Amino acid sequence: MEPNIDGARRAAQSLIDYFGIDSPKEIDLDAMAWHFGIDIREASLKNSEAQLIRKGNVGVIRIRHGEKDTPRGRFSIGHEIGHWKLHPDQNQYWICTAEQIHQYKGNWMEVEANAFSSELLMPTPVFRPFCQKGTFGFVLADRLSSLFGTSLQATALRMIDETPEPAIVVLSDGDKVCWSKRNQRKLPDFAFHIPRDMDLHDESLAWSASIDGDQSGTVDAKVWFPNLPDAWRYTVYEDARNIEAYGLALSLIVVHEE
Repeated sequence: MEPNIDGARRAAQSLIDYFGIDSPKEIDLDAMAWHFGIDIREASLKNSEAQLIRKGNVGVIRIRHGEKDTPRGRFSIGHEIGHWKLHPDQNQYWICTAEQIHQYKGNWMEVEANAFSSELLMPTPVFRPFCQKGTFGFVLADRLSSLFGTSLQATALRMIDETPEPAIVVLSDGDKVCWSKRNQRKLPDFAFHIPRDMDLHDESLAWSASIDGDQSGTVDAKVWFPNLPDAWRYTVYEDARNIEAYGLALSLIVVHEE
């Protein structure tokens, strides 16, 4: 079954509208959970990031000790509220792993819950104006991550939805691409798709960042788009951040045609 991402986002938007939220500081996950009869509790979780237990019209979200108010924990809570809202007839006990929530892997329900959480924490009417005024890159991503209380990865993915620039975000592990997402409105050509498991070119800044730390600058278009016709016509700017704790690199890429 294909995920209904637009439906998940609309469900989150309805909650934003209900609470009359028009600034990042007004996004109160405890209040939103309480609205649905859900209590958020910290617990010792070993094999999952978060759990949702539902019994009739009441429920409990269990989140790892110390993570409730962190960007990672907030996204997990939003994800579980998404399951509550979107999938009432599917399961009474959700156990969600880091791979499902933060590495964007899983079935259609996990994809929908992530889309719900992203919209809930970074609602379009509030988030979009920042993206349209700022330049796509880590200066803006860092600012929005701090403002909305979201991880750099989740923020960058949301920026792709709202930026007016021909941009791409890529997560890599030093050797291969883990995933990528591009602004298809500005880069509709499939030649700009960066596939999962593609080998990193040793001239990419993502490859350099995994060894030497954060990097930024222009790279040859063929480094990221080996099948791009007339690659010489394009300027590719890459801003790469070394995420040392996870052995990953996050690249924010902007492509301009000369």
